[in-house]
Amino acid sequence: MEDIDVMLIKFTHLIKKNGWIPFVHLFLFILMIFFCLCSGCTSWTNNENNTLDKGTVTPDELTNTYDKKLDETVAPEKSTGESKSLKETFRGYSEYILELFPDFIPKTVENTIPWEGADATFPNKTIYTYEHIKTKSSSTVYTARINAETGKIRTVYRSSGFVYPDGSVNITFDDAESIAKTFITKALGESPGNLFPAIISSGYTENLTELKQKGKAPEILVHYLITHNELPCHAATLLVFIDSITGKVVECHFTIPDLQNLTFASEVPDVTFDEAKKIVESQINEEYPGEAQNLDITCKDKTGGIYKEEKSGTADPFWDTGMPVYSDNTLPVRLIWFLEMESKTGNVGDNSYYNSYSIVDAHTGEVLRLSYKGIQIDYLKKYFQ
Repeated sequence: MEDIDVMLIKFTHLIKKNGWIPFVHLFLFILMIFFCLCSGCTSWTNNENNTLDKGTVTPDELTNTYDKKLDETVAPEKSTGESKSLKETFRGYSEYILELFPDFIPKTVENTIPWEGADATFPNKTIYTYEHIKTKSSSTVYTARINAETGKIRTVYRSSGFVYPDGSVNITFDDAESIAKTFITKALGESPGNLFPAIISSGYTENLTELKQKGKAPEILVHYLITHNELPCHAATLLVFIDSITGKVVECHFTIPDLQNLTFASEVPDVTFDEAKKIVESQINEEYPGEAQNLDITCKDKTGGIYKEEKSGTADPFWDTGMPVYSDNTLPVRLIWFLEMESKTGNVGDNSYYNSYSIVDAHTGEVLRLSYKGIQIDYLKKYFQ
């Protein structure tokens, strides 16, 4: 299974290439977010961590246990420094969620005991999950997750009932980026520009012309890619989905690594992009002689576009601030090349068409990820087994 944030790299490529994200790709992406984040969720079982232990009690005993546990004062919340009961903490989370998403029906969020679990991307972090949140204006059902350490949104996404709305696009990409900035500022308590440097891009979530013919409008996805020393950080992204008719934020995903507490490798690669490309081509040709020449191999650049071969000398690597750092404490943070690979001929859906990516360590030249026919190398695979 692909890492969520590696998929973000691919989706940004689709936005830049097509001006929109094909719906099937968007659906699979959201489905992956749902699966991966859900995989980190657990029930209330560990009382040593201020959670609720259902055990094998009667309904009345269970209610009394819940009420007693919720009223107990727990350790000070790091986001506020205040000592609160779980009931007070959860009430604050509910109010916060409703303030960010006023279309949510209050009774489906208030007085709700969320699930506690580990964050799938940052397993050393705890998240609280609110499920089955209903909306006033549609049949869409939501799930919201809160970072237990900061008390801020981790992700809010639609778990069912989503359809593109009838109507025409009313806002521009500039409008959407302004809306996203305001939303992030409200959600995190400070302007994103004061919190971290980032590369901002935006695009439609579906083909505008095709949806327009159906009398519907796509959403606009605003993507913040956080940087360190002017180089983009893998698994450091903020996604804000905006209704292009009303300008309302309808979904968000915040993946913000604790970059200030990490050590980084040298930002000057020992292996250039051209050398990384030759390494990948050589590995493909070793198993499938001559087939690498049928692939257009390009490098992801820090502006969200794609550098073709003739411009490869100006391409930029990424910091690997993803699963290896937070699952295995792999430090210093690696510098890596993302290489997009696409068939020079054919179209999506053709049996002969190929579209994937490879990852190469920019200092050692090790191929960390390569998927081509029988060649299956994926350094992230162990995190999703």
